[in-house]
Amino acid sequence: METTTIHIKNALFFKIPQSKRRLFLTNVRLAEDIGIDKTRASLLLTFVTVGSAFGRVIVGRLSDIQRFNRVYIVQLAFLVIGLSNFVVPVTESYPILAINAFIFGLFAGAYLILNPVIVCDILGPDKVSYGLGMSYLLLSVPRTLGPLIAGRIYDGLQSYAIAFYILGGTTCLSAFLATFVSILIRRKVDDKSESCKNNEPSV
Repeated sequence: METTTIHIKNALFFKIPQSKRRLFLTNVRLAEDIGIDKTRASLLLTFVTVGSAFGRVIVGRLSDIQRFNRVYIVQLAFLVIGLSNFVVPVTESYPILAINAFIFGLFAGAYLILNPVIVCDILGPDKVSYGLGMSYLLLSVPRTLGPLIAGRIYDGLQSYAIAFYILGGTTCLSAFLATFVSILIRRKVDDKSESCKNNEPSV
């Protein structure tokens, strides 16, 4: 029961931005609405994919370096992803949209590659399969509901802007919630240290 509670806390801050990956598909529609041709608009998704590939490789390497805190990297990723979604509705410049799409993909790839690593840090290697299962179960909720909610907002307002603002805000909130994951990891390390001290043989 304790393991489930801990992992739910961990997964809650990971699941919010997942709907944003699906919502970012509407970036193509927004680009077409401001007069960008379909070919160039569809290339925005290519920029996201290329950025994601670079993000996974670069952050995967950085996360192996001990002085880099993985949770802090994820917090930065969430913050940048959230801010990138505020940019989409307020610009009509294709170069800005393209750069923004690449940055979005770069940091989305960063937190996606670190999700299993942080789950392992919290639950340990023995329970990582259970933890990832619980994580992906929770991730499926926003990935399913996010596009539906965005569609309903568009039907009512004839604009995706509000959906981008709302989900941009929730992703920035995720950056704050990630602080609690740092606390969980530190607590686990402290518990291990205390356990080792208690198991030391007395002289």
